[in-house]
Amino acid sequence: MKIFNLLFILLLSSLFFSCSKDEDSPMETPTECTVEISFIEDGSMVTLPIAGLNNDSKAVFDLKDPSPFNAQGVSRALAIRMQTGSSGFDIVLELNVADSDSCIPIGVYDVSTLDSSEGLLSFTYFKGFESYFVGLGEGSGVLEITKCDFDNKLISGKFSCTLVKPFGTDQIVVTDGIFVDVCLE
Repeated sequence: MKIFNLLFILLLSSLFFSCSKDEDSPMETPTECTVEISFIEDGSMVTLPIAGLNNDSKAVFDLKDPSPFNAQGVSRALAIRMQTGSSGFDIVLELNVADSDSCIPIGVYDVSTLDSSEGLLSFTYFKGFESYFVGLGEGSGVLEITKCDFDNKLISGKFSCTLVKPFGTDQIVVTDGIFVDVCLE
């Protein structure tokens, strides 16, 4: 079951990073954006650069119409990838939103309590040949969106999670993750 969960999360991550940009978006890119994100991993500070789709430092921000969670609604998908060398960390949040002009609502999203009819949240961490994940009942994680500025294409937030290895009992604890003014693609 764990291998199925891992494959599902990896598939979702690759799907979000392979999606095309929202061509209808009239948003302009601000001049300064955060290019790296820091967090504490098992007691040590880690800083990873943001790795966007086009070798830029932007998060993916797609509109899904119709929403996969509600055929009569729309959703926004946020995917932030941090990567250096053979290590990568992905945060994926997709939520139903009011309409196509809506940003992701400010709030706290918990993997264990996010209703599957409203959206999904997952974390994935690749360290060389090892992979760890949170989602679909495995591990735990919280993402707080503190700012979603649709007009200026910026998002800010905080995160923490306990990622698990698919086979075995190994885990990685991530705390005090923060991102401020990450540009949206």
